[in-house]
Amino acid sequence: MYETTVTLLGRLATTVTQVTFNDGGLKASFRLASTERRFDRGQQTWVDGAQLFLSVVCWRSLADRVVATLRVGDPVIVRGRLRSREYEKDGQVHRVVEVEATSIGPDLARCAAVVLRRDSESASGGDALTRQSVGNTVEEDLQEAASRAEAGVGV
Repeated sequence: MYETTVTLLGRLATTVTQVTFNDGGLKASFRLASTERRFDRGQQTWVDGAQLFLSVVCWRSLADRVVATLRVGDPVIVRGRLRSREYEKDGQVHRVVEVEATSIGPDLARCAAVVLRRDSESASGGDALTRQSVGNTVEEDLQEAASRAEAGVGV
């Protein structure tokens, strides 16, 4: 069966909600807002066009990280499968189109981010995330990284 894979750029329009299932599985979801930008030749300026709102769903470790890091208004890039599903509510059948995300990350063209890398030496089997300066601002982290690089210390 063929899948429709999409890549979307937008901002989180809603708070991330999470559901933990009895078996320990985790699901996170949010609404993504994507606004078309186009150049208006008459006004010689960029203007907002149509808006698209889509539901995004993700599972397991991706869901855990999305819940921990993303907030309303954050610019993100979402890649995943476009899905259509039906459900019944109050005797009526409803159809929903959503993206089942396989990857989500900050849109670095519109924000700055600090990367938490997987620690391959961790006792937890290689999935622990490490960071030297938890609680710092982005500027402080960038300054610290630059100082460490000048001193020849790994970042």
